[in-house]
Order: sequence, then structure tokens, then C-alpha cells
Amino acid sequence: MTAPEVSVLMAVYNGAADLARSMDSILNQTFENFELVVVNDGSTDDTAAILDNYRKTDERLVVVQQENTGLTGALNAGLEHCRGALIARQDVDDVSHPERLQQQVSFMASHPEVVLLGTGVRLLDGKRRPYKTVTRPSDDVEIARHMRKRNIFFHSSTMFRKQAVLDVGGYDPTFQQAQDYELWLALMESGSAANLDQALVDLYQGPNRISRQKARAQVGAALNAKKKHRTGRVLRKAPLHIFYWQLRGYILPPGTWNALVARFRR
Repeated sequence: MTAPEVSVLMAVYNGAADLARSMDSILNQTFENFELVVVNDGSTDDTAAILDNYRKTDERLVVVQQENTGLTGALNAGLEHCRGALIARQDVDDVSHPERLQQQVSFMASHPEVVLLGTGVRLLDGKRRPYKTVTRPSDDVEIARHMRKRNIFFHSSTMFRKQAVLDVGGYDPTFQQAQDYELWLALMESGSAANLDQALVDLYQGPNRISRQKARAQVGAALNAKKKHRTGRVLRKAPLHIFYWQLRGYILPPGTWNALVARFRR
């Protein structure tokens, strides 16, 4: 069987309420040469039944069933089943716009030096109403400068080259939070990073999002990611005060701030 050009990687733990919506947004993409790899990380709700029903009608769906290991372990398990040279990520409570994969694939094809590509996003409140559009710097130099302070990529919007990720060993299993930030810092050692300035993913900011539930743990893990890569391309010349910029997040973590804005928006 010919390998698909893109593997979309999703991990789910008790995400039955959002799973169909999220999967539909991928299965209805304008780009067609892809597979959707979903890791069911030991869910105890209706996740398994939903996946079984979808698998009966769409051969692009690859389901990996496993005992609960947490997000990092689930993503690494999923990587082992991804056949595409490009891998796109999406969380179960987020939604991709129909043209997302097509635009990212086209960009990666014309920019072989880029190993990591993100997009802009629309932020959704707890009732899934869009309240803000956010974009990030598109130039590698600007991205590296901002990454000294914090992770500026939205995990659900990213696409990366499979071989580059395999070369750095995948997601570091010692990181249960900020595993994406650690991986991006590692990937940026081997190639360039970029962002598309279009909002191509709807990002849920309700109270159940991991960045809200474990906000301060995310901050501590991000600081550990910086320590691990302190001599790398992004952080090598970072002033000490920028290196420890993450500590301000203990007062009001970014995930908490986004959730508060979503809740009290006018």
C-alpha cells in the first residue's frame, strides 16, 4: 500500500464529547492524500466505540488502542504508526479548517529547509464561540527570538517532518507537560521554523483544556525544556532574565489567562 503524504496525529483520553467534531474536520479536508492516526490512550468513555464506527466507513483512519500513558506516551506511540513524511498534529477538542492541510503541505513542499510549520488560530470560548484570532511571526529569526521567552506555536496547528522528529528521538518521555515546546527547541537545531499567517485551526479555550488544568506544571516543564536546550541555537545567547522569563507564568500562566478571557469576554 502506498504511504500517504501526510499523517495527522491525534491522541485522545475520554474525549468522546469532542471526538467526532475534531475527526470530521480532518476527514473533510480539501487535501486528500493523508491518514488520520488516533491513539486511544486508555479511555473509559465512548471513545473506543466512536472510533470503531468511523473505522468501518473510512479506511484513512488508523486506530491505536493502548493503556493510559499520558499525552507524551500516546503521541510517541502514534508516531510509530505514522507513515507520512509529514505529520500534522491536532488535539481532540480543536478543529481544523478545510484548507489547513493543503496550505501547509504546499508550504512545506516549497520550503525544504523548514522542519516545523505552524498556523494562526481562532480562539474559542467555553461555548465554542470565536472571540479572538491570533497569528505568530512567520520568519525563522523572529520565531527563534520569541521562542527564547516561550512556546509560540499552537500544538494543534503544527506540521513537521517525520524524519526530523525521529532524528531527535520524538517527544521526550520525561516531559509530561510542555512536551511540544521541548520538541520544537530540538527540531530548530536541525532546520528552520515558520508560521502561516492565516488562522487555520479553531483552538478551544474552555475550562477542561490541559493548559488550563495544569497551567503551572506547564510553566515548570517549559523552564526545564529551556534548561535542556540552553546551549542550542535558540537559547545559546539568551540573557539570563529572558531565560527565566517563564517564571512570570507562575503568577498568571498563559493558559489561565486565555481561559479567563474566554469566560469573561464581552
